[in-house]
Amino acid sequence: MSYHVRSHDGAVHKPYNCSHCGKSFSRPDHLNSHVRQVHSTERPFKCEKCEAAFATKDRLRAHTVRHEEKVPCHVCGKMLSSAYISDHMKVHSQGPHHVCELCNKGFTTAAYLRIHAVKDHGLQAPRADRILCKLCSVHCKTPAQLAGHMQTHLGGAAPPVPGDAPQPQPTC
Repeated sequence: MSYHVRSHDGAVHKPYNCSHCGKSFSRPDHLNSHVRQVHSTERPFKCEKCEAAFATKDRLRAHTVRHEEKVPCHVCGKMLSSAYISDHMKVHSQGPHHVCELCNKGFTTAAYLRIHAVKDHGLQAPRADRILCKLCSVHCKTPAQLAGHMQTHLGGAAPPVPGDAPQPQPTC
């Protein structure tokens, strides 16, 4: 198990405590960085294009992207800073694509397709990652949840009779 993972599950000794908030760190340089970024009012890294100032060089670097000229993606036309274009292009090359049946717009994830359906078409798209109970149309997240849900049908809760009034589609 990596050091990073162990640091999150409590398996790493953290003897360096912040005197301001009590947060613990395994290394003194991590404590110093925390104090400088979170508790210090000192902001030695100044933006050359505006009045902004930052505690660390990394935060200044992230800020300066705001001042860069935006360029359009040649695939979708989205305007991005030139520093992020190469990362953005991965969106277009990674599959599988999820395509909107109404406008044929493609998305890299089902979640992005659902967001598009709601925002652009006013629809509440069905969740493709849900498992549908064939007896009552309940949507479950996992096969284990569906198995647990099926117990309601065995214990006396009768499934709806076809032709009855439509039932809302609850989720597990």
